[in-house]
Amino acid sequence: EGTSWEAGDNEHIDKELRNNSGNIHDVAIAGDGTWIVIRDNKFVASEGVDSSLDDQLTKFYNDQRRRFNNRKREIADARRRITDEDEREHRECEEREEYEHQEAMKMERMKRECLGRLRVQREAEAARLNAASRVSALEAQVEGR
Repeated sequence: EGTSWEAGDNEHIDKELRNNSGNIHDVAIAGDGTWIVIRDNKFVASEGVDSSLDDQLTKFYNDQRRRFNNRKREIADARRRITDEDEREHRECEEREEYEHQEAMKMERMKRECLGRLRVQREAEAARLNAASRVSALEAQVEGR
């Protein structure tokens, strides 16, 4: 039972049982001496095993392999999509940050230009007021003479 298998005098099944090509899950020996060894990913049958049983086991293991390979491919595809999505999101984030940086620089430039225009306007207004004051002072002097 378990990992200890006895096969009697059959050297072929003894050789298969000593073969370390995966865990043995079951061994069946028929009364006529034919046998089957069931492993994780394969089975080995002696000559003389019913062809219908051999065909069904072959189909089962082929279906399992195909299912395993399909699932493995689906998982790899999903991982690739996730990686692609992560890369796309990272790229978009960098682009958004660059855009926001450019917009902030543009706003800062517009702010400086606006403040510069306000300063020029204030200076012009101050100069106009100063000129008006001087004109009024001159007019007062002229009237006072």
